[in-house]
Amino acid sequence: MYRLSRITAKVAVALTVFVSVTVMAQTNNVGIGTTTPDPTAILEVANPYNPILGVRSKGMLIPYLNQLQRSQMEAAYNDTIANGLLTYDPENGNFWYYKYDSPVPATAPFGDWYSLTTTIQAQNSNVPVGGIIMWSGTIASIPSGWALCNGANGTPDLTDKFIISVASAAENPGTAPVNGFFVDVEPGSVVAPDRRFFKLAYIMKL
Repeated sequence: MYRLSRITAKVAVALTVFVSVTVMAQTNNVGIGTTTPDPTAILEVANPYNPILGVRSKGMLIPYLNQLQRSQMEAAYNDTIANGLLTYDPENGNFWYYKYDSPVPATAPFGDWYSLTTTIQAQNSNVPVGGIIMWSGTIASIPSGWALCNGANGTPDLTDKFIISVASAAENPGTAPVNGFFVDVEPGSVVAPDRRFFKLAYIMKL
């Protein structure tokens, strides 16, 4: 009877561990605690509670990916990276995670890579929401998550405009044109070096 009880207890422990920690391999990716790991994750941990062990005394090694490899991963998965996906970059010693934009874009890419060591530093974009840069590409090729500064989508209308800095903290930038300033443009040849202006588009991070 005692021997049978010991065997029963061992079977119960084995079944509990098997049920609470389920490993499922699908095309080189693994799920722990889930049978449907995300296809872009080499490892997804659902972290189920183990009532037998009652403690969590193990660490986890995160896959190594440098900046080039993260870019190659985006290309391989057509920019459909899992929200919250975590990697470690051995070249700069930082953890990097993929975060979806808010609101989430209708088409990929849905977000960007961010370093856990900073608040705004990102792999493909160091520009926070509301930041404005000059864009040399075509209007049709403006990246997802950015908008042309033409007065739509919450952007200021910077069409055919120059930009100057606000004079004080009391001013609210980007709300209205500045009065009393003008640029005197002299006629010249279209041949360099007389051609002194180059047209670019202003785009804003959404």
